[in-house]
Amino acid sequence: MGGAALSTELLKQSPKAKVQANNFASGDQMTQYSDFFVGTYSARAGKVQGGGEGIYSCRLDLDSGALSAPVCAAACTNPSYLTWGKDRRFLYAASEVFASEGPAVLAFEVGTDNSLKTLGSQPVGGELPCHLSIDSSARRLVSAHYWTGDTQLFPLSQDGRIGSKRITIQHHGSGPNAKRQEGPHAHFASFFSDPDELAIIDLGLDKIFLYPFDAEREELNLNAQKEVVLPPGTGPRHLTVTPDEKKIYVLCELSEQIILFERSPEGWTQVQQIQAFGDSAAANGAAAAIRLSPDHRFLYASGRTQSEIAVFSIDAATGQLSPVQHIASGGKWPRDFALSPDGRFAVVANQHSANLASFRRDEQTGRLSETGHTAAINDAVCVLF
Repeated sequence: MGGAALSTELLKQSPKAKVQANNFASGDQMTQYSDFFVGTYSARAGKVQGGGEGIYSCRLDLDSGALSAPVCAAACTNPSYLTWGKDRRFLYAASEVFASEGPAVLAFEVGTDNSLKTLGSQPVGGELPCHLSIDSSARRLVSAHYWTGDTQLFPLSQDGRIGSKRITIQHHGSGPNAKRQEGPHAHFASFFSDPDELAIIDLGLDKIFLYPFDAEREELNLNAQKEVVLPPGTGPRHLTVTPDEKKIYVLCELSEQIILFERSPEGWTQVQQIQAFGDSAAANGAAAAIRLSPDHRFLYASGRTQSEIAVFSIDAATGQLSPVQHIASGGKWPRDFALSPDGRFAVVANQHSANLASFRRDEQTGRLSETGHTAAINDAVCVLF
């Protein structure tokens, strides 16, 4: 299962994360901490054990990297992807299940104590929603559905609630990998703001689709579709973008490569294609998450098969990547990870070893080092600071 502000995780770390002075755990010394949420699989499906309970809250000690015991903040079914809403007052989740089990997008209000109050949900017409985000105006929510390959757009109200879906986008076709690309598999959807576009990554079709918004009507123009075509069989999964939206880094799940595209007046041009984890895993490729550091000098990616985090430096002039480090993820199958808002730590969700692991990040070299701190949690698949 699978203004240069892009919404959500896309990809810049928010400076507004909750970093406070407080007693951490049982220590007497006042320490700084950062709170975050974790999405889990709570229902058994295929190889997924479903040992989680829903969305958990957790705390990272910004001195030692220690992790508090995760606490279930909202019991819900398979909240496999999380994203922030307006002013971090709201949180949205994708309930990743098949049609017979009621796939949906969920809305929560975030309390000062990191409690989550359910605001409601909306059903999605597709199956296995696996990624979602909101636009910079906090008026639109988009959800990508892996199994059916469609993407749906929902309106958001000022009180954080999700309205009925307005637009469904369905792509068609297949890719050269018969087992993994037998049809469309939308795996990522988010918004560019300059120009105002919706970007959809389809793993099954080896493409990124771009749809502009009509500035006057504020509606998606489905007749002005543009495509960024990736090499056949690469299986793009997620992307991250530079603050000026001139460069995007696409993590390809199947080929386990990172591909750099640069924007020009004519469109997006590929300028680099680099292996993330050494030799390609071919048909069993399982590259997962990609993140930029807060200072945009380093890029990070997780490989599930290798149970590694790959670190790359970014050339300030060209944006091209150079390998810096590969480090074990502190467990097995790192489905997701995130950098703390201050950029000094990373927290990795190791799905198959049922744990979170924290790493200290050297801000000068970009390298990660183990803190030795972990936290037990079943089927963790998303980390959101």
